[in-house]
Amino acid sequence: MRYLLDRQDGVLSVAQLYGCGHTRDSVRRAVGSGRWQRILPGVVLLHDQSPSRRQLVNAAALWAGPEAHIDGESACLWHQIPVAHLDPATVHIVAPYETGARSRDFVVVRRSDIIVTGGRGAVAPYVDAATAAVVAARRAADDRAAVALLSRPLQTGTVTFDDLAIAHMHAPPRGCRQVDRAIDQLAVGVRSPGEAIAHRLFAASKVLPQIRWNCWLRLPDGGPLVCVDGLIADAGLVLEINGRAYHAWALAFEDTESRQLRLVAADLIVAPVTPRRLLVEGQAVLREVERAYVANAGRGLPAGGEVVAEPVSRLAA
Repeated sequence: MRYLLDRQDGVLSVAQLYGCGHTRDSVRRAVGSGRWQRILPGVVLLHDQSPSRRQLVNAAALWAGPEAHIDGESACLWHQIPVAHLDPATVHIVAPYETGARSRDFVVVRRSDIIVTGGRGAVAPYVDAATAAVVAARRAADDRAAVALLSRPLQTGTVTFDDLAIAHMHAPPRGCRQVDRAIDQLAVGVRSPGEAIAHRLFAASKVLPQIRWNCWLRLPDGGPLVCVDGLIADAGLVLEINGRAYHAWALAFEDTESRQLRLVAADLIVAPVTPRRLLVEGQAVLREVERAYVANAGRGLPAGGEVVAEPVSRLAA
């Protein structure tokens, strides 16, 4: 019993308690006296304090059964994917259709015939990172929040775009249109909420050509490759959306300031803009970028500069 208590953080199923020598009466007395507490049907917490997040997760897994997986926002937490709308008192579970598990108390149950395991915790398996992100994104507050949630595991190399697209195909229908729009933006290279706003704004322009998002450049200085937020190669125009905790893909490369200095030194036109300006002064920003494009159309990339494929080291991360 000590092994189970340590492994499951003090949360045991009634069946496990019986296996350890307890009887129905002894369990009932311990719960009735307040020494233990029943936090879900058939699941007991062996102390009288409020359950921790880990204990809630363990309890939900024991209650839902061995085929259930920790899902959605709860699995995002395990995969270290930030979720703005995470409720620490809620546990998300996915279980096969044939099980009797239904949402109740603090447990939100999703049922599916396709469950992809992404790893195992102390008590239960977790869905893979792509499924966790897609399911959570379907409950995000809006399109920007969905893009933010899905772009973070892409930025860190936790998932690939194909992983997200496949998980989206297999996820439940609720909220699918929001994730459809987010996936469409990720497909053209958008990797942040700020870029998503810029993509929608600039795509409506009758002046600007199609913009390449998050593409890699080799600069004439021979230094490390640079990933730029947006590029209009015909005009040698780089769009930098300066509003994130870190630049997309830049964790292993250069910071935003030094990158922009290299771009300017390479004779590229750099147009920095913040997400706030895009939201508050969108049309003014659009006119500025259009003027910059018209003034430089045809100049192309500087001699020795070229667009290159994403580095192999990044793809293998």
